[in-house]
Amino acid sequence: PFIEISGAINYGETVLRTPPLKLIVVSDLRLTAQARYFNVDRSQVGSGPLPPRVNEETKYRVRFHLKNTFHDLSNIVVTANLPEQGHWLGIAETTSGKITFNETAREIRWEIPRLPVTVTDLDANFDIGITPQEADRNKLVLLLGIARAEALDTITQVTFSTDAPSLSSSLDLDPLAKGK
Repeated sequence: PFIEISGAINYGETVLRTPPLKLIVVSDLRLTAQARYFNVDRSQVGSGPLPPRVNEETKYRVRFHLKNTFHDLSNIVVTANLPEQGHWLGIAETTSGKITFNETAREIRWEIPRLPVTVTDLDANFDIGITPQEADRNKLVLLLGIARAEALDTITQVTFSTDAPSLSSSLDLDPLAKGK
C-alpha cells in the first residue's frame, strides 16, 4: 500500500540517482456532515422558529456520514464542538459505535471500534438545539464546529484524519429550509 518514486539523470557517462521516496497510501475515508430541519422524505425533523429567532430555541437533526472503500480501519473517532448557544438534546442513533456528549468540553464524540472495507457506509444522527443571542440577530448562526474523523488504517498502520466543514443555520443541504 505505497508508491515508491525515484529518479535518475544522465550527465554524460555519469548517472545521478535520487534515493527512493515512499509515499504511503492510506484509506479513502470521507466524512460529511449536514444539519436539517426537514428530512430527505420531506418530513419535519426540526422544530421551533425557522428562520431562528433571538432567545428562542430551534431544534435541528445533524447527520454524520462516513464512507470508506479502500482499507480496513480501526479506532475511528469523529468529534465536533457545539457552540455556546447550542444544546445537546440527548437523542442519538448510529449504524455502528456510540455517540456521547461531553458538556464541559461541549464535544460530540462518535466512536467506532472497527470499520471493515466490506462496510462502506456508516451514519450517525443526533439532535441539537440552538438559541440565538442578541449578537446573532440577522446573522447566520453556527450550529456545529468543524467535524474531524481520525482513524487507524490497519494495512499501513498509519493514523490519519479527514474533516467536514462547520454547519450553520443556512441549511444548505436542506432544500425545504435552505435560506430561511
